[in-house]
Amino acid sequence: MKYIIIILNLISFTVFSQTDSGKADTCQYEILSEAASKNTVEFVVYENGEPLVGVNIVLLNRESDTLKGTISHVNGEAKLIIDNGMKIKDKTVRISFIGSQPCSIYLSEIIGKKVSVKLKPEKKDKDDGVKIIPVQKGK
Repeated sequence: MKYIIIILNLISFTVFSQTDSGKADTCQYEILSEAASKNTVEFVVYENGEPLVGVNIVLLNRESDTLKGTISHVNGEAKLIIDNGMKIKDKTVRISFIGSQPCSIYLSEIIGKKVSVKLKPEKKDKDDGVKIIPVQKGK
């Protein structure tokens, strides 16, 4: 008997969106201290108390165009350097990771700070997962 393996929704793509009121979905975060420089944002990103490696952190403008980005390292830390003279009004930092709900923070709230960000796991549907279906060769 041969088997066909069907993988359903193992990889999901989440699109960043803003609510009708124009406010971004907010991250759960805490300001830890001042950053080393006033034109940087330092991040520590974790989920369930564990630091996350490879978290995408991007700076977006009002039109959701990516201006720059970085990823978190082994200890969950990342640094986003903001160019001198860049206007911070209407800029959003989007934080996303596979298997976690993406979230955003307005740059004006965290510029020049070290921030601890807690990501939430994505909600899973009952049908997500691997299903094995037996297939019989034609008679």
